[in-house]
Amino acid sequence: MLRLVVRLVVSLVAALALSACAAPPEAEMTEAREALAAARAAGAERYAPAEYGEAAGMLQRSERFVAEGDYRQALSAALEARELANAAAAAAGGAKEAARARATTAMDQAQASLAAARAFTDAATAKPPRTRPERLHVSEVRRAVVAANVAVQKAREAIARDDFAAATEALDAVRAQLDEVMAAKPEPPPPPKPRRRR
Repeated sequence: MLRLVVRLVVSLVAALALSACAAPPEAEMTEAREALAAARAAGAERYAPAEYGEAAGMLQRSERFVAEGDYRQALSAALEARELANAAAAAAGGAKEAARARATTAMDQAQASLAAARAFTDAATAKPPRTRPERLHVSEVRRAVVAANVAVQKAREAIARDDFAAATEALDAVRAQLDEVMAAKPEPPPPPKPRRRR
């Protein structure tokens, strides 16, 4: 009696497995597409491109298997595509947060350099430089401050678009430019030549 029950269960499971593969795995493919869309929304195309590409490729394989009538392989590929898409979304989340942290640090550093340059130009306004090289240096710093203000604003816009890499690159350039201009101290004027006695 027990053998008969076991045979019946095995036959039933086999029949269910075969019937499950007798039609395209529409539900699983839909889940894979939804997981891929969620990964895209999480920024996987930008922050986890390899994982996202693998998931998209696996979904395409599933669709190809359906076209070929190999529904068992289509089901397997759809399930794998869903898992890969979920992994891509998770990887993108971590990479995006790391990129956001780098952009925040770059913003803080650029703002510090900008504050130092502004303090320098404010001091030069309060006590104007006497020599021509000093005046030229102050003018250079003022021009750098104007350019830095524009670049920082654009970097803020890039951060708002979640384009952290572009923001970080722009902010690093701002800081480097300001630091270079500030470090370029003007040459001191040469000492006056002694007058010859007659």
